[in-house]
Amino acid sequence: MLSLAYICHMKGWAFEYYTKPLNLHVKNSTDGNFSKAKALGMKVVELTHEEYERSINALFFHTDETIALIPQGGAASMAQEGVTLLADEITRWQQAMQIENLHVVTPSGTGTTAFYLAQVLSCACYTTPVVGSVAYLKKQMRALGELPVNLQVIDTKKTYHFAKPYRSFLTVHEELKRCGIEFDLLYAPKMWLALEEETEALRGDILYVHSGGVYGNATMCQRYHYKGWIR
Repeated sequence: MLSLAYICHMKGWAFEYYTKPLNLHVKNSTDGNFSKAKALGMKVVELTHEEYERSINALFFHTDETIALIPQGGAASMAQEGVTLLADEITRWQQAMQIENLHVVTPSGTGTTAFYLAQVLSCACYTTPVVGSVAYLKKQMRALGELPVNLQVIDTKKTYHFAKPYRSFLTVHEELKRCGIEFDLLYAPKMWLALEEETEALRGDILYVHSGGVYGNATMCQRYHYKGWIR
């Protein structure tokens, strides 16, 4: 959402964001992705749960070539071109660094990025579902095509619910930050925990594709503060 808001702001394009009902805390917050996107000119269209699917499906029947329709999570074939460029950059970097055994890692919402990376790269690619189960993630990715043989979907032994604060997530986040890199608090912690459980199987170098989204850490940290886990 915030990335699209930035692009539209830079290009002078209108940006309409269709969403299910938002809670008052998100609407009134002056921090985080939602507030920043609105400041960049995003128009928000709230729909009831009953209206949402029907309205979104109706939008995709538009034939106006001046309108770009991007589904939630960027789960569409239009993402292939950009992810292919990223895969090419990774390949050139691997060659320049003379790395023989590379593992490319990125967490998955819809799985679009992981799917198209694995489709282009010849090295092993790993991902974990942060929304739903492994089976649900694979179902989403199969809508894009046959799963690449070099794509491994791993998961944690413990089940984590999407966007819910966990002490273990905060611990991982803070440990990584002390190492000099800030990751997002929504996707990255579960991916790192899954990697930790697969350490013995990963022989070689790991390249983590950062999901971004660190601007949203402000509101996530507020939630951890309310629980008393951050002072």
